[in-house]
Amino acid sequence: MSIIDVGTMKDGRFEVFRVRNGEIVHRWNAQGGGWSPKWESLGKPGKGAVAVQVRTMPDGRFEIFAVDSDGEVFNCWWKKEGGWSGSKPGQRAGWQSLGK
Repeated sequence: MSIIDVGTMKDGRFEVFRVRNGEIVHRWNAQGGGWSPKWESLGKPGKGAVAVQVRTMPDGRFEIFAVDSDGEVFNCWWKKEGGWSGSKPGQRAGWQSLGK
């Protein structure tokens, strides 16, 4: 795990995830080759993230893993119907603890 990781979308574009002030933020390569206009927050897992890792699932969705400052592991994922796990449309991700 590191403070930055990159995932590949199903269509071949990239999405960058990083740790910023304990939050996980991301930007993605938009259609047409440019980047999304700004970093968007997925929220702060636990006591604040110190590391992040992304995996692309076989169906092209992302699953994000983060470790907080206390050593606890958290995850969230992009839902098939859109939006991040544990959230309603337009909200930040709902981080799930996987324990220490």
